[in-house]
Amino acid sequence: MTKFNKINNTTFGYNKTLHNSLKVDIEIGDIKQPIFYPRAKLKFWDNECNFSVGVIEDSPDGGAQQNRENDKIVSWTKRDVTTDFYSVDELPYYLLDRFEKPSDIKQFEGGLEFEIIIDKKPESNIIPLSMEAKNVEFLYQRFLTDEERKQQGIHRLKCIEGSYAVYHKSKKDGKYGTGKVGHIYRPVAIDDNGVREYCDLNIDGSNLNIIIPEEFYHNCTYPLRVDPTFGHTGIGQSVIESGVDDADITYGTVFRPSGLSEGELQWIHVYSSYRGETENNYECAAGVYNYGTSSLLCNPNQDNFDYTDKIQDNLYWFSSSASGSITDIQYVLSCWAYTTSK
Repeated sequence: MTKFNKINNTTFGYNKTLHNSLKVDIEIGDIKQPIFYPRAKLKFWDNECNFSVGVIEDSPDGGAQQNRENDKIVSWTKRDVTTDFYSVDELPYYLLDRFEKPSDIKQFEGGLEFEIIIDKKPESNIIPLSMEAKNVEFLYQRFLTDEERKQQGIHRLKCIEGSYAVYHKSKKDGKYGTGKVGHIYRPVAIDDNGVREYCDLNIDGSNLNIIIPEEFYHNCTYPLRVDPTFGHTGIGQSVIESGVDDADITYGTVFRPSGLSEGELQWIHVYSSYRGETENNYECAAGVYNYGTSSLLCNPNQDNFDYTDKIQDNLYWFSSSASGSITDIQYVLSCWAYTTSK
């Protein structure tokens, strides 16, 4: 866990630099308030964009705020509710299903835990948290269908389904990378006996609602711990298989360079992982197509794709130079993987 520094009498924080040189500033409390407010604020690119989440409490005075574990946990208690804020270096085990492991989360670079402990049964199974945001968008990661899992080879971890990916609202590429600033994972509720259940997440205007399953809410043993986790990861968390188990499938994403009168392609970058093969006989290829006509605009020689950056074991960025004129119309960026005998 990272030690919190004292910003002022009501606010604590720390900062962290991620894989793509993105600096994240984390504040616990509200720097503008004369008393401590139980809320967390995450700021990116020198506060160009941010979001904050907190306990809805009109009058937080009367609550007891303290720092524990050598200033590595910021805690607040009032009546039947306690909140603990602390950093994590690895995705908490309880967010994963029995057959999943922390390394299944791609490029996880730590995160912030916002732990809520409820001493007795609340009036509702919905825990509303206040939310404010600046220049970010929250993209809901829906639950996959059986067809997508079995026939199309798409995978999402249990904590990704029903979660939210957080992206810069309008920028990507260059210093912004994919534009992703983090992830709000699907939370888990754990009762006093250690029984756990996944909860639902819903962002509704200025609220982030955590919805405890109805049956668990009525029958669990209190106190109950609910753990929203805000993870630092700059790439997507859904996996599509290509080039394995004789899968002959090419995947693509529609994009449009809006406002561009004329431009030239220079590079194509793909991140991909290999499974069941060694990196020596795993290859990646890509192409750009005109969406309206399906004609091929650019297809770099497959031998030109090189590993440019190892993100973690079995996960790499591939890059290749590319050429072709583009304008303000829709295109499809496609990619596929395959194995070789080398």
